Amino acid sequence: MSSRSSGVAGEILLDTGALVSLLDRSQTFHGQCVEFFRRSEAPLVTTEAVLTESTYLLSGIDGGDLSCLDFVRSQRIEARGPPYRQPCGRSGCAHENHGSGSDR
Repeated sequence: MSSRSSGVAGEILLDTGALVSLLDRSQTFHGQCVEFFRRSEAPLVTTEAVLTESTYLLSGIDGGDLSCLDFVRSQRIEARGPPYRQPCGRSGCAHENHGSGSDR
């Protein structure tokens, strides 16, 4: 483990609070977020919902919403969508399966 490592194994899920704090200097935990992500070597992932929330919250800052998207793109942060499932075959149902013997 290098001296830059955060000590966290695997991927780091970047949620709305952390992303907004990282990009908005007026946030209470801005400095701590910057320092953590500077030291971390783990790959960052986020979700489409987090990007939606973050760009909305940062839109009050001039250019904040675009800066958020530019940051995610420039850092090669993977943005994941919801898991898409195939219909189970029941009329009107989008579940992959119904568990063991469950008829919900």
